[in-house]
Amino acid sequence: MRKALLIIAFVILANPLASNVDVLPDLFGYILIMVMLSKHTYYDAQAKSAYKCTRNMAIVSAFKLASVYISTMVVDDTISLVFSFVFFTVELVFGIPFLLKLFEYCSQRALKSENMKAIKIVDGVKIATVVLFGVRLLLATAPDFILLTAHDPLSLYDSDLSHFRPVLIVLSVLISSIITLAWLMLESYFFAVTFTKREATLSSEELSEKLTNKNLQFNLSLQGKMLPVLAVLSLFVFELKIDNIDIFFNTALVFGFIAIYVFLLIKKYVRFDKLLYPLIGTTAVQFIFNIIVKMKTRAFFEKYTLSSVFEVSQAETDYYSIIPFSAVSWLLFVGAFVLSMLLLLRSAKNTLNDHIDVCLPYADREYTVGEFKKRAKLLFILPTIACSLVAVISPVVLALMPRIDELTKVTIFGTVINLPLFPSLVPLQLILTLGFVALFIYSLVMINDQVYKKLYYKISLD
Repeated sequence: MRKALLIIAFVILANPLASNVDVLPDLFGYILIMVMLSKHTYYDAQAKSAYKCTRNMAIVSAFKLASVYISTMVVDDTISLVFSFVFFTVELVFGIPFLLKLFEYCSQRALKSENMKAIKIVDGVKIATVVLFGVRLLLATAPDFILLTAHDPLSLYDSDLSHFRPVLIVLSVLISSIITLAWLMLESYFFAVTFTKREATLSSEELSEKLTNKNLQFNLSLQGKMLPVLAVLSLFVFELKIDNIDIFFNTALVFGFIAIYVFLLIKKYVRFDKLLYPLIGTTAVQFIFNIIVKMKTRAFFEKYTLSSVFEVSQAETDYYSIIPFSAVSWLLFVGAFVLSMLLLLRSAKNTLNDHIDVCLPYADREYTVGEFKKRAKLLFILPTIACSLVAVISPVVLALMPRIDELTKVTIFGTVINLPLFPSLVPLQLILTLGFVALFIYSLVMINDQVYKKLYYKISLD
């Protein structure tokens, strides 16, 4: 299984790069390697080091994906050059330690299984892998440096060679394809030689021996690792608009929570709670309303512009018909979020009560439970209030959007004063959304520290 995961991961990692564009995002390859290493990190120092380096590369790869999106939004070749050079440097800095740690882990597995064939070739394959990795990145970045010749103010004659960049990219991709194919064949051969049936048997026996009676550690660690996923999904609450249409679904946060909760139910790591039923129902209805809002918004902007709202009667009717659906969608989102938080806190409380006798000394138990109960109320109330404020202001901003370029006239003691009320609502919406995300992430961190991390740390000492 580990051999298959590694080979699939390197198939993804071995695709040619063009600038900072990655056809098969390396992120998925790094995730597969992390999955392959995850269980062994509980007792194997080499596996843990390799896992941490792989996680660093996964984060770099995620930012690289985001940079591609930003490059498409900003039509400036300089931005492309900056991103290309930055990620070339960052991937070298983090990528070489990743490969070295991964090969240290492979070397250790070869030694334990007394695999002389793998031991003899591991150093050579490691050096070749690092070199080819660097050459692959250099080939991806090199064509971008020709952009430095464009619009050179110090040049006395036209030295712009940037029009050759597409040709250089094609040549770079062709050469890189040959190199990455050789790289993939080399890695596949090495992993096939290293992870033999004998090594798999020894690894399975070692895993069983080392992790006897440690199911609780898996339970606590897994639940703790799910919380950062929710933190990332909370970013979907931000309204990122392209052509006046929000491309994010705030429902992603609740969908993610439901998926995690059901997964933990299947693994029998959490108790079933009847709140799951209304949560699924509320989320499904909210998702439908969310779809309706996006469809109606798209239909409006295909026919009209914002300025048409006050110029065309039908445009005004169509636009303001979106507002009620948006308001109901946000109201349902608040309901789904409240149910999710209740389930999250109940699950954490149940985990604490179920395992506190095993993990904590008697003197600490009453204090720990009491402290969590006090904090739980605050961890529920603050994000809920922030979520409600976002749900109130978002439909208001949508309703007032046609007046974005106007000043609102306010009469005070008979005097008409022009106040830019609407322009101030947009940053207010952003601030409230940031506040919601920050408070939600804070709640997740505190739940993890007070329950999963605390219990895991205590049991790991035994």
